[in-house]
Amino acid sequence: MTIPIPLLDRSSAVGDEGRPRAASLAVASFVVALLVVAGGFVIGQPDLLVSLGSVTGLAGAGLALLDRERFVHLLAGHCLFVWFGAPLSLLVVFAPLVGRVGVAVDGFALALFGLAMTWGNAGTRTHLGDGLSASTLAFAATILWLVGFAAVAGGLALAELSVEGLVGQSTAAGGLASLFVVVAYAGAGIAAAIRWLPIRQLTPRSRRPAVERRVAVIRRYALGTIAVAVLSLLAVSLIRASGGFERLEGTALATGFGALSSPLVVWPAVTVGTVGILAGAVALTLRRLARDSDPASAERLAAVIAGFVLAVAAVVAAALVAVSPLVGAIVFLGVLAAPLALVVCIAILVLGIDIGILPDRASGAAMAAFGLVVSAVGFARISMPVTFACVAVALLVWDLSSFGLGVTAELGRIPETRRLELVHAVVGVGITVAVVVALVAVDALRTGVFAGVGGTVPAVVACLGALALLGTLRG
Repeated sequence: MTIPIPLLDRSSAVGDEGRPRAASLAVASFVVALLVVAGGFVIGQPDLLVSLGSVTGLAGAGLALLDRERFVHLLAGHCLFVWFGAPLSLLVVFAPLVGRVGVAVDGFALALFGLAMTWGNAGTRTHLGDGLSASTLAFAATILWLVGFAAVAGGLALAELSVEGLVGQSTAAGGLASLFVVVAYAGAGIAAAIRWLPIRQLTPRSRRPAVERRVAVIRRYALGTIAVAVLSLLAVSLIRASGGFERLEGTALATGFGALSSPLVVWPAVTVGTVGILAGAVALTLRRLARDSDPASAERLAAVIAGFVLAVAAVVAAALVAVSPLVGAIVFLGVLAAPLALVVCIAILVLGIDIGILPDRASGAAMAAFGLVVSAVGFARISMPVTFACVAVALLVWDLSSFGLGVTAELGRIPETRRLELVHAVVGVGITVAVVVALVAVDALRTGVFAGVGGTVPAVVACLGALALLGTLRG
């Protein structure tokens, strides 16, 4: 039995539409992974690559799936991109407030996400536009779900007050009236659930006729129960108005009728009715969202489902306020701010492409290089070797990516270019290592022999070394 798994890339897109050839990108990714591991050990986080790589990889995979046509793939794309991209964006926005370590981690997160975008061939303006649309719809759906939850909570509170009025009726008329009211309510809930839940769609095709007959029978019974309960309630009202229940006062029969309004009878029926009505309302809403066959309808439905999980997380965080007010409030605000941060970050990327700051077909590689430069700023007063390595690897990543794109543009996808790419990559990595070692030696001289001279001469030498590296790699 085969399991259908959505591919993040298609064979026709290898080396085209903004993604470098596989060999060049693999070398760049390997070098960045080693650098992230080294940086993690320096700041005391040896598992930094695993923690950041898993989040950035899943977010990049979700972004790559947003242009698919099948609803299952769209749903997977929205869920992965929103669920993992939202906390990643929150980290990008607020990590610099922690200090230099936060800046360094922030840069590594950007670099890994840029590589994930590049691997998934999702660094173009079109993909980022889809990501902006998905994140905006998911954020709006989250807010709407929270409003719906608040309305349901208010309705349940009102229903509880109403049920409290039905429970504990001591008279025979009150007990019978309470029973018929809750029976009609339960029947309405069952009828709504049967009418709107996708029971037929979830049934195997061979069993659908039998299931449809059973569902029709249950629905008729539910509607009949409602009718009987309403008529019985009217009859109780007429008998009570005529004084028919006054003769039963004080008898065992009156006590039995009064027991019909006990919590053991009322609450189960109210629960069945409430669950049925809520399930039917949710199913009806999803049907309305997905009633059109156009791609926009499928995207809205996927965003609504992804936003539901975020709304549930916000409700759980709000419930934590009762246990720990400070922690619960922080988590609640974080859950609400995360999808908004994702919208802002993707909007900045789209704006950067529109105004020409980021290249349209190589924004992932540019983001990876920029992220490593940000990490170099964070490591400036933590570890100078890692700082030099971040700058050098940023240049290396951009060079390998642009070389992989250039090879495809000149030779096409058909020729085998792996050996050519590997030769260029080996030369680039060798030059990068040599320049990093030279810069570390210059820094050692600055802190040793030139310690009393000042930082001007070593800084100039370091700048010349960086320029020499750039000129060598770019030819």
